[in-house]
Amino acid sequence: MDSPVAEPRKSIVQYRDLREWLKAVDEMGELKHVGGVHWDREMCAMVDMVYRARGSGKAPALLFDDVPGYPNGYRCLYGMMASPRRFAFTIGGIDVTTARSSIEYLKQYRQRMKEIQFIPPVYVDRSPLFENVMEGDDVDLFKIPVPIHHELDVHRFNFGDITWWDRLFGTFREAGDFAPRCGFPDNHERKLGAMLMFKDVY
Repeated sequence: MDSPVAEPRKSIVQYRDLREWLKAVDEMGELKHVGGVHWDREMCAMVDMVYRARGSGKAPALLFDDVPGYPNGYRCLYGMMASPRRFAFTIGGIDVTTARSSIEYLKQYRQRMKEIQFIPPVYVDRSPLFENVMEGDDVDLFKIPVPIHHELDVHRFNFGDITWWDRLFGTFREAGDFAPRCGFPDNHERKLGAMLMFKDVY
């Protein structure tokens, strides 16, 4: 059975990139701009406090700018889809201006999935994805404000506390000093079997 296909360029989402998403969410009143917060645990401590105080689903997305040590415009975004309204807006096809509850979002989402049409690919010669390209020795993750999330987070430059995946995908960087802890509390970091089974050991 052939899948229904929508007309090219007729997307159900109301934004073309992250810049437009930020503008729209800001107009909804669901984005908070924060300046001058340090990447070393301060950002994540603020996110934790905001979401604990207001509860998941009610707190705004937090956009950090003017990060110490980095140029203006090098920003970090947290809680992008951590509210029903932002999630509904992001996936598209849901009227976030009229729906007033999570149940209404869910009803519209189910209806949308019944009527979904796939968008065929459009091949282009240029893309905004390639506006900024770094290759070879120019690649440096520290050119962007990579945060440390908590007091046990010792591997700022590796994506995982267990570095197998970093070594596999070429993102590994050796720490300057040996760190006996790898980010988990107590003896949880020794539960390798559970980690390999994708269980939450934190």
